[in-house]
Formats: sequence, structure tokens, C-alpha cells
Amino acid sequence: MPDPQLIHEKHDFLWHYTSAEGLKGILESQRLWAFHYTHLNDSTEISHLRNELAQRLQPKLKELINTLRGKSFRAKRATRKLGGIKLAANIQAQEFVGRIFEATFSDSVHGYPICDPYIVSFCSHLADDDHERKNGLLSQWRSYAEGGYAIVFDTLALWKLLEREDKESYYMPLSLGDVVYEGDEAAFQLEFDRLMATLEEMAESELRGKILTPENLYSDVVSAFTRFKHQGFKEEREVRIVASPLTFNVYSGMKREHEDLEERDRALKQFQLRRFGVEEKRFIELFDFKEDHPGLPIRRIIVGPHRNQDEMAQQAREWSKGMGIEITRSDTPYIGRK
Repeated sequence: MPDPQLIHEKHDFLWHYTSAEGLKGILESQRLWAFHYTHLNDSTEISHLRNELAQRLQPKLKELINTLRGKSFRAKRATRKLGGIKLAANIQAQEFVGRIFEATFSDSVHGYPICDPYIVSFCSHLADDDHERKNGLLSQWRSYAEGGYAIVFDTLALWKLLEREDKESYYMPLSLGDVVYEGDEAAFQLEFDRLMATLEEMAESELRGKILTPENLYSDVVSAFTRFKHQGFKEEREVRIVASPLTFNVYSGMKREHEDLEERDRALKQFQLRRFGVEEKRFIELFDFKEDHPGLPIRRIIVGPHRNQDEMAQQAREWSKGMGIEITRSDTPYIGRK
């Protein structure tokens, strides 16, 4: 899980672009909806890292295969049958990463997914100038909030809410972190170096005939696969909450190994279904605290560019009455279609 202090130091505020209906719902409920990853607008969501990891594992596997074939005629014959060291390493890497992906996110291995991620997206406006931070990013207005609003959250206060959420419900994992975009080598190494070391160790053990399953494997896999995206989305500068509620099947298995789970005052988070237009979407509610809810750390609401911006600003004031939230207007001269 990313260090909360680093997240706070890097991003003092986070912008969440939403519709008028979304803003009204967030203000009234003081909750955030995290949507299942299959409902997001990236066709390679959570799967884009598979090929990247396989490619990064190949040099290590080539080295191991070369060592093993020098010690074993059986390994030498198997390598030759696969088309040589290079091709064998490629096949082994793709199959190895594929098995881990399937075991984590699909029901093909255990009969149920180990983790089932839900996501809330924010724009960090990292490296943007004062104009974007004050008025919002035009691409975000067009894509996610045409005729809508941007909600500005205090990052550290949001993290503290997540800590409470994690104490009240079971997650594996619950995190707030930067999205890593394809091609950003520095960010990849910073965020995923532990996972790469783990996978290399597991792959080596497997080639030597041993199965290794490190304790933090699934949480690290979920954190990485849900935060690696195609470079085409880089302009979004996304920071996201990744919430993977513990499913009943996983909880039951853990309970057999850890009897004290029954004594912990936590709940299993239940997903909900709601129709949006022609599509029925699955989501979970974050911060649905039963008592002593401190409220969402919303510091500002930006009224998006629109021909009826005065009416939109008045709506925002009515919905946020008594909450002490600053209401500002974007001066980006975009009219849009809504």
C-alpha cells in the first residue's frame, strides 16, 4: 500500500469530476461510490500489466533456463522442444503471469476470484499550472463532467477516512495511490519493485519444482494490476482508490486458518446494483459509517463550464448549504452539448 504521507505530500488535493446527479448524491449521503473495474472506460483495465510483467520477467527466466539446461538433460530437451532459450523464456513468462492473474481476478482457479476490485478515480492535476487547478482540466470536463462539477478533496483527510473504512470492513486491499502509466520507468520501479522481486523469486522456485506463495502476493498483485494503465490515458493524471472487499468465500477460507477473525468487529462489504441508462452497474459504498460520520473532506466545488453556469452554481450552494464548502466557477470558455 502506498505511504499515506507520500501521497499527501505529492498531492495536497484531489479533483473528482462528476455529474450534477453525482454531486448531489455525494453531498447528501457523504459517501463515495466505487464502481467495479469492468464498468470503467478502459478496455484493458487491470489486464494491461500482464504483457509488461511477462516481458520484464524474461531476462531472469532466460538466465535460469540457461543454468538449468546446463545441469539437466531433461531441461535441455524441454527447452529445445519449446524452440530455444529465448522462446522458452517468453512462453514461461506469459504462462506464469497469466496463472497469477487468473488466480487473483477470475473464478477459473479457485471457483471464485481472490480479489474483486472497485475503483474511485480522481485527477491529481500534478504538473498542471494554477489555471487547471482553479478551473479544472478541459479534457476532464469533456469526458466525465460535461454539464457537471469538480469536487476538490483534502488528500490527507481522505486517507484518514480510508483508514477508518479499512477498520470497519474487510478489504484485500484498500489503497489510495497514483496510477502508473506505460512508459514511465521511474514510476514503475518506485511503485512495483517489490512485486517484481516477488515474481522473480516465485518464477525461479517454480522452475526448480517448488511452489512459493508469499504472504503479500495478492495484495501486491491487485495494487499493481489496478494502477497500471495505457499511456493514452496519461493526461488524466489519475490517483485512485482501489477497494477490494473480502468475498464470503475468501473470508471463509481465512477464518479456517485464523479463528480470531470472528472476534473482529468488521463487516463484509456488500455490492449493489443500479441501472445507469441502458447499463446495470455494480458498485460499493465507501464511508457508509453507521455513527459518528465526520463528513467527506470536500474543500471546494468547481462549477463546470456551461451556458447555465449561474443555475448550476445556485444548485451547488443549495445542496452544500451549511457544509462550509467554497463554491467557485470555471472560467474555461467551453459550452459543450449538455
